[in-house]
Amino acid sequence: MLDIRDATKAVFFLGTPHHGSGLATSGEMMRKMVAFSMFSTNAYILRALHYGSHESKVAHDDFMRQWHQERFLVRTFQESLAFGIFPGITGKV
Repeated sequence: MLDIRDATKAVFFLGTPHHGSGLATSGEMMRKMVAFSMFSTNAYILRALHYGSHESKVAHDDFMRQWHQERFLVRTFQESLAFGIFPGITGKV
C-alpha cells in the first residue's frame, strides 16, 4: 500500500482557514450553551480553530515543509459572497 504522501497528486483547499478562523469564537459560545445542556463537548478542538493557535501554526508549518519537499499541486478556492445564513455573521468566510 502506498504512503499517503506518495499517493497524493493534488490538494484542494475549499475555503479552509489555514491560520484559524474568527468564527471559532462563535463556535465556542455555542459549545458552552450545548455543554450547559449536559451534552458532551470538546473545547480543545474549538480552541485549535482560533486565529494564531498553536495547533494551526504547527499544521501550517508542517504542510509547508512537506509541500516544499514534494512540490505537489495545490489549488485553493475562496468564497466571494458574504456569508449570511446565521444572524450576526455577515462577513466573508
